[in-house]
Amino acid sequence: MKQLFLISLFILSALFAKGQTEYSADISSQLLAFAKRYSRELAAMKLPQLVNQRLNDDKVLFRLGKPEDLLQLPDTFNVDIQNGEGYYEMTWSRGTEPFVCIAFPAQNTLIRGMSQRQLVDGLPAEIQQQPKGFTLPQVPSNLGKLFDGVWTTASKSYHLESLNDALFYEQDKDGHFIPVFSDRHHDLSACNLLHGLIEHDHRLYIDLSLFDFSSKGFLVSLSQWINFCRSRKMHVYCGIEEEREDGLKMLLIAEQKELKYNHMLSIIIPNRFVSDSTVVLKARLNGYIPTHNVANLYKQYTEKTNHPKYKIKTSQ
Repeated sequence: MKQLFLISLFILSALFAKGQTEYSADISSQLLAFAKRYSRELAAMKLPQLVNQRLNDDKVLFRLGKPEDLLQLPDTFNVDIQNGEGYYEMTWSRGTEPFVCIAFPAQNTLIRGMSQRQLVDGLPAEIQQQPKGFTLPQVPSNLGKLFDGVWTTASKSYHLESLNDALFYEQDKDGHFIPVFSDRHHDLSACNLLHGLIEHDHRLYIDLSLFDFSSKGFLVSLSQWINFCRSRKMHVYCGIEEEREDGLKMLLIAEQKELKYNHMLSIIIPNRFVSDSTVVLKARLNGYIPTHNVANLYKQYTEKTNHPKYKIKTSQ
């Protein structure tokens, strides 16, 4: 199903003037910046055959107009952005008459103008720049009883039924619903913690997998990770991968649907995480995974474990 955005071009002009060098979490702003940057790059190539080759390689199509037209658009034009299945289409109109139209893949590297390696290398700074502290979400209205004393949201799963976005609640003495966070339900509490329902700002040590098969370690707070996912409009799924002597090993997928990429976090949560907010969570991060590669990464990931079958659970 297509989504539609209508944006006045005076916003576009302002973004173009700034060069849009800083990251914007707003998808429309990213797309507008992409259109201008990409057109400039094409215009600088001069030779038509090089321009055509670049368009073919990137799977970018000018349905109306040509790259130079985007460099000369006046403020009186509006832009219409449609999001289809795996692509975007942007149309600039003079009044009601379309003037320029381009279509291109919903591909993060193309839209941001960075290689996969550059995106991954920049992840520590992206996360560390996030503010600390939690903004707690409201209690959902669609709670259903999971088992005696515990309610849960209607959940969506990701590739595996038990890797899902379920949240878990119980009632306090006044009958109000509060997030589950107790030693009685370690697994449910861990899921709530990673969804940002609990104000325990644990330190989070992340070991980031790099493209040269090395890794880079860095320290952030859990709230910075959660705020990073929220600022990028990512949908989070998690589940228990393994119950260990030292705690829970969890898998978390943060999905960015509009730009078709994911972050995958395998995280160890020590047994004392409920009672001791000073314990350090340790995680392995695979970043900016193209959505179409996720299934293959699951296969590679599970083959490295000592378990004959990958298993995640989110309830007792």
